[in-house]
Amino acid sequence: MKALPPCLYRGVDRKMVDSYAKGIFLFRSPRFFRKIKGEGRDDMEEIGSYETDGILHRDVGDDRPIQPAFMMSFSTDVEATRKFGEYYYVLRDLSEFEKCLREALPSCITSIEWGEVEYTKTMKIDSPLINPSDDWHRKYFCKPERFSDEKEWRLIFWFLHTFRPLNETMEMKIPALYNLLNLKKHSEEN
Repeated sequence: MKALPPCLYRGVDRKMVDSYAKGIFLFRSPRFFRKIKGEGRDDMEEIGSYETDGILHRDVGDDRPIQPAFMMSFSTDVEATRKFGEYYYVLRDLSEFEKCLREALPSCITSIEWGEVEYTKTMKIDSPLINPSDDWHRKYFCKPERFSDEKEWRLIFWFLHTFRPLNETMEMKIPALYNLLNLKKHSEEN
């Protein structure tokens, strides 16, 4: 695993600032990003492509969810957060953030992982798959090149295969997470 960056940034609007101040955090399923309207829509989110016997296959995780996933996205570049709102949070202790989240989540979570997003996903095979985990990695940690300005890192958690989410957003009250974030406004930057 690649070393975690020293800090990350998360762009938010006024509504999210109010929500975070109450300790309420939203985690989105990959399917959420295929449904939103506008420039943030990613039709290939959570879709992996692989080839066997000369046939191209597309694996969409929500058709038959093996392990439902939810995520929160951050950026290594504060400027990249401007398109998500006039405010941004600075997160300096990524390990403690993950620990607080892990403690708050139910026991049906199988794993939590930080990962840097690569911008190499296309509708065709990007490279030969060495093993099934390559497809899995492409599903959760790759996006099309048009999103490369986001310089994204994700914190993703997966549920046991028996868990079935009812929607694309998971709202959780975790006040300890708020204490790890430092709120700033883009217009107040140094």
